[in-house]
Amino acid sequence: MASKNKEAYRRPQGAVLAVRLHEPRRFIQVVAGPRQVGKSMLVQQVAERLELPVRYASADEPMLRGVGWIVQQWEAAWLSAGPAVAVLVLDEIQKIPGWSETIKRLRDEDAARLGWSREGNCDWGPWCRRRRSVGGGR
Repeated sequence: MASKNKEAYRRPQGAVLAVRLHEPRRFIQVVAGPRQVGKSMLVQQVAERLELPVRYASADEPMLRGVGWIVQQWEAAWLSAGPAVAVLVLDEIQKIPGWSETIKRLRDEDAARLGWSREGNCDWGPWCRRRRSVGGGR
């Protein structure tokens, strides 16, 4: 008889992702791999355990998504964060043409708005670590 353990299997990569999400914003975190290996589940498990606001959105829906959708999700993550750090998860983002250019532009705009340099240095002290995201890096 199979075990009815409610706790799902936790991949070791989840611990690495969780640590990276708590680091000062430097890089966009990308979870990539073959289909149906549990990438989305891994990210959801990590997000559930974070003590940060998380905005999760999927581009894997019947509606056609575009770069405007990415901007909407980015801004919604900003608003939901308030004064805290926030994480933005954009699942299946590769299905949106021009996604990488849009993320880079949004990230660069945030750097200018918050006084960040691309290397993650900041003249505003604690403001440097206020916001970041997966898939978009805040």
